[in-house]
Amino acid sequence: MSLHPAKSHQQPEVVRHFSVFCIAGTVVALVALVAHTPSLSAAESTPVVRWDFGAEEATPLQSHGGVHRDVPGPRSPEYPDFAMDNTAVKLE
Repeated sequence: MSLHPAKSHQQPEVVRHFSVFCIAGTVVALVALVAHTPSLSAAESTPVVRWDFGAEEATPLQSHGGVHRDVPGPRSPEYPDFAMDNTAVKLE
């Protein structure tokens, strides 16, 4: 027979209270961050990325496979941010 009391697998009270405090603090901080973050409508948003292809490449390129240049690309008015004479490259 052992004279030592059985060890409990429970966390001490201080550790449990600290864990709850940390979780609650994190939740409050996230809610405050979201509440103060302005939401943008699609009309107010800015592009994430934009590619402009103005000048042609001066280095001679060798195509591999079916590459068709200067095919009609997305154009206004269906795509208002594109020029009326926008061209694209078709790859097969």
